[in-house]
Amino acid sequence: MSRNNVQPATANETTRMMSGRVAVIGSSGQIGALVTDQLVAQGMAVRAISRSTTQTRDDAGVEQKTIHAYTREELGRALAGCTHVISTLGLPYNARIWQREWPSMMDELLNACHMNSLPLTVLDNMYVYGRAASPITEDSNLAPCSRKGEARLEGWRRMHAFQQRGMDVVVCRAADFIGPGAETTILPWSGIAAVLHSGHGALRWLGDPGFMHSFSNTVDIAGALVDVCARSEMRRHDVIHLPAVDAFSGHEFQDRLSRVAGRGITLHATPSRLVRLAGIFSGPAREQSEMMYQVERDYVVSDARYRELTPQSPHRSILGCLEQWAQMA
Repeated sequence: MSRNNVQPATANETTRMMSGRVAVIGSSGQIGALVTDQLVAQGMAVRAISRSTTQTRDDAGVEQKTIHAYTREELGRALAGCTHVISTLGLPYNARIWQREWPSMMDELLNACHMNSLPLTVLDNMYVYGRAASPITEDSNLAPCSRKGEARLEGWRRMHAFQQRGMDVVVCRAADFIGPGAETTILPWSGIAAVLHSGHGALRWLGDPGFMHSFSNTVDIAGALVDVCARSEMRRHDVIHLPAVDAFSGHEFQDRLSRVAGRGITLHATPSRLVRLAGIFSGPAREQSEMMYQVERDYVVSDARYRELTPQSPHRSILGCLEQWAQMA
């Protein structure tokens, strides 16, 4: 849903809009830490807000704030003096926890930002669309087919209600994560790194490796969240899909990984029926089994809206990502 079409902001306008202090909520998480890095690299003042007591950042311009709970009262106090908010909040990968806590967590976050009159940028996922036909756009029907998707839909309803009241909230939905730090995903980073850096390991793929699937690079997600936070033309939209790597199949990933690793990589695909069978005995498998609809057909996410608003953003191929990751220590 688009609010109003405006011309892209100039660099000077973006700089002016981003003066002040940006609060990153959930800063100790995998994306929150990367968002903080992006802001620091751009010379922004940051308040890193988290429930973690183990944050050890000593970057100039980063003020760390530990809170006990994500309530509107604690968040409201933590946000005092900030000018923008980026939320990268997450929960343990458990449907019961998501259904119980996600909608209320969004209520608390929204009310805290509303009380402080702060624009809010929220990281979300694609689960609200359910079995939508590819390519999935921001205008695809919201028809979740999982308990986690239903929880996210309830969170979206709360956010949309605040948008309807005039609050500046943009929801940024990302495809499955891939890249440094991404573990709760179809292609965990530890497995990719093992093949690239140790020369050992095989490729593990959930579902049918013949279908196409979209992923978003963790570093790209962080950079895009900063873009959406900063740029007025992006904030004319209620929902934006963050940039995705060009979609690929498991077989294509096997081929590209073999090329970069310099050896043939074996692919071990786990079909849905085995994941569902394992779910009888394993909690993690049970949580994954309701999401297997994403790998039983092509699941391609359109990021066209984001790219129209940022025409300078390069398209990423999985081969290019792998070549870059192979250079990492």
